Amino acid sequence: MKLYIAQATCSLAVQLVANELGLNPELIHYDVFDKTTSANDDFSKVNPLMYVPALVLDNEERTQLTETIIIASYLADLHLAAGLIPAHGTLERVKFDQLLTFVATEIAQKHIPLMRKLQTEFGTEWTRAKLVSAYAVLDERLADGRPYLTGDKFTVADAYVWATMWQERSGAQIGHLKNLMAYIDRINARPAAQKALKDEAEVVARHQELKAA
Repeated sequence: MKLYIAQATCSLAVQLVANELGLNPELIHYDVFDKTTSANDDFSKVNPLMYVPALVLDNEERTQLTETIIIASYLADLHLAAGLIPAHGTLERVKFDQLLTFVATEIAQKHIPLMRKLQTEFGTEWTRAKLVSAYAVLDERLADGRPYLTGDKFTVADAYVWATMWQERSGAQIGHLKNLMAYIDRINARPAAQKALKDEAEVVARHQELKAA
């Protein structure tokens, strides 16, 4: 498998899930600014919308998958015994997919216009407030002492939230959400998370070296 990633984006969630499952996809860095990749290929042929993550499978069709939720869930579904995601056809899975959609729409997507400074002053304030409120929902969910969002076990949802810690870039003030901050610290301590950050840094550095050569 080939996993296209970009620095400090949601692709980190897929890396973390892959690491938790013991998978080893080939990582290819996509530079969102100059549109090059560390494989020197045309990313528009992988995802015409030009965003990551994107996963290219090793099957005969070389199937290309996009969207953080889809890729992370697909990998977890292939290894259900690992417990990173509930089984399809269960109410538990429906509630889990609801949580993933919440993270995607109310957190991940809310950061983007803030980081890109696309809004008016009023729009910026409104979006930041919405973002903080969404993180507060997760903080309250963790208030009963559970280590992860759905209980004692780390899941795909935790990987996704961890990959959205862009508050310094978007200006969202969430430091007061102590349950959430402690939760992120727990994920940061996981070997799979540390490996994801290390691997990302290495492939980004290799890409920069290639461009400088």
